[in-house]
Amino acid sequence: MHDSTPKILIHEYITGGGWKEPELPESLASEGFLMLSALLDDFMKWGRLKVCTTLDNRLAGASIVADSITIIDQAEYEKTLSSLAKECDFAIIIAPESNGILADLNGLMKENNTVPLGCNIGAIRVTGDKWECHKMLSKAGIPVPETIVETGFKPVSTARLDNPCGINFPLIIKPVDGVGCEGVNLVKDAKTLRTLLEDDQLYPNRVLFQEYIKGEHLSASILSTGKEFIILSLNRQHISEGTPFRYSGGEIMPPPDKGDELHYIVKKIIEVIPGLKGYFGVDLIKSNAGYRVIEINPRLTTSYTGLRKVTNINLAEAIYESVINGRLPDSVKISGNYTFAKEMMI
Repeated sequence: MHDSTPKILIHEYITGGGWKEPELPESLASEGFLMLSALLDDFMKWGRLKVCTTLDNRLAGASIVADSITIIDQAEYEKTLSSLAKECDFAIIIAPESNGILADLNGLMKENNTVPLGCNIGAIRVTGDKWECHKMLSKAGIPVPETIVETGFKPVSTARLDNPCGINFPLIIKPVDGVGCEGVNLVKDAKTLRTLLEDDQLYPNRVLFQEYIKGEHLSASILSTGKEFIILSLNRQHISEGTPFRYSGGEIMPPPDKGDELHYIVKKIIEVIPGLKGYFGVDLIKSNAGYRVIEINPRLTTSYTGLRKVTNINLAEAIYESVINGRLPDSVKISGNYTFAKEMMI
């Protein structure tokens, strides 16, 4: 008898076969595997869809639970993923926005008539370019740090280092196209700046100079239909500021009251960047002057792995309903704070 149950492909790029370098990046692989395992578990518990996933052949022995697990060789990555997409009705892609990876993989799903349960490709591309995103948010009056993009700075000129783009030390530099804390550095002087900028791999052409704001590192976990939204939680990020920044986990906290400025900020973000749907994250700094939006993550974030442990809803079901049926859960509750650590789980 033919099984007519719809299928969903849950694919994490780093651990799922997409990483072509000889060694998997430990930090990104750890976070990716953590998110993959959590999402698979939630969809399996919901039980409304047949759950398919992939694993890099270097991780063939890793412990995950799904209805179907396909081991992928990097040389056959796109071919195998495309074939899997053809067999599935829906997909959730967990991947870096950098180099257009997340947008391109969502595009591959759509080419194979598979519906991505997440942000539209246009929204992914806009938020993946930190400079373009900053300009859109700033123009709309959304509070952001003072930020300048610099291009053509190589060879590095001593004359341009003392007061780069008019932003005083200490300052933050980061790639325009990066993920997480990758390439994010606190810079206190011109000497350190020169050393960092001479790294062609980290800062190949464009770099963002951003004012340093002393405050609390936060992220908001958002569920959206593209028009309406819920702030699922406000999360304290455990980030060590330095050269470079290091992320080690976080603490899930209940969302702020409806009157809090953050609700207005998220509402404006969704208006300004059409297509932010399903689950996405907003990174923030909160100081005495209020919130400043640092960046938008148009995908599942690591906070999901902690949030699912303290919420009263099945987040997999909520993501599906928000994207497919334009429906948000009636009542979301957080049962206290929950601290989680980014750790190697493979």
